[in-house]
Amino acid sequence: MQYLLATYIDGPYWRSALEIMVYPVGCSFYRPFSYRKGWSGTDIVATPREGPLGKGVIGLRFRDDDGNGTGNIFIPLRLIDAIHIREQDEFHVNFRLGNYIHHTEDRQFKSFDLSAKLPDQFDRNQKLLFARIAGQFATELSSLPTTTEPPPDIWDRFIDDPNLAKKASNQIGNAVVLQLVRVRQRATGAELGAAQLETLSPGGHPRSGYRLAVGRVYDLELIHRTLTAPGGTRTLQRIAYEFISPENRIRVSRSTIPQTGNYREEQIWLQPKTVEPAPTLLDWEPRDENQAENARQPPDGAVPLRIPFLAAALPWYRFKPGRLWTGIAFMLLAAVFFALAVRSAHKPDWPVVWIALGGICAPIGANAIGHWWDEREAAE
Repeated sequence: MQYLLATYIDGPYWRSALEIMVYPVGCSFYRPFSYRKGWSGTDIVATPREGPLGKGVIGLRFRDDDGNGTGNIFIPLRLIDAIHIREQDEFHVNFRLGNYIHHTEDRQFKSFDLSAKLPDQFDRNQKLLFARIAGQFATELSSLPTTTEPPPDIWDRFIDDPNLAKKASNQIGNAVVLQLVRVRQRATGAELGAAQLETLSPGGHPRSGYRLAVGRVYDLELIHRTLTAPGGTRTLQRIAYEFISPENRIRVSRSTIPQTGNYREEQIWLQPKTVEPAPTLLDWEPRDENQAENARQPPDGAVPLRIPFLAAALPWYRFKPGRLWTGIAFMLLAAVFFALAVRSAHKPDWPVVWIALGGICAPIGANAIGHWWDEREAAE
């Protein structure tokens, strides 16, 4: 069984359709999607209260208040898994973001007519945003081509797609997004993937994000862009993204990323300073620089970036332990050889042999321990 989740691109929560595109594969979305029960499929009420409930796809729909004929359309954007559902007055759905749907049509998203694909559920509820799917429709969604990296033209489609142009241009025109591309460990250059983090509370759902070691330095590759059609008029809002995590918890190379054009790659580094007892967020909040600092409000046209992470302690033995133990072993072996040289001093030739062996082992051991120490210092 799979699940379909959607958000309206032409409704008050249009930012959600852009937000789900700015996080790497494997990250949990930073907050649950909340759905009124009237927006849910007829069989969702039978869903268990907790998960995990498998996988699905998340995408966008149109309210179509102006009657432009887009009310039946569903556009898939990403695969999702690790779905958890909590039922209260509404359904609260947590999930982990998977691969991006690779839309192959020129300048247009792949779309599906829900009135044809889910006739029983859609006829009863044309505001269908959350549904179970099975059979042929589930197979079609599962077989769509995907990619682990955002397709290079994905943001252009939000501007050029004729369906979106009719319904969403007033919403997303000149919208500003900050996208996380990847995270690397500074000392090794290794790219980090999202890991499963501890639950937020007893009985809470697991989260996936970045497990960062206190004291280590990490490089974050970011892209910020303004969604403006080529040749269109761009309204310069002077938006800057401010890193709002407290300085006593995490050190960052730049606390502000200003909007300087339609597209710009950014690289910053950060270093966790204190161990966190539970997952929290690396939080970049958009601010309007035309407002006074003490009166700034989140701009209407900007999307925040909130990345789940856990600042964990890194025991000393995690720094290349094999190299450390090798160095210690050779140093101990050198000590044994030197001790044998002392004990056999009255015997001809043997002291020379033991000293020679000890002289070979000692530099090897010292060199291995020295390299281990240098890497430890670099990592910290």
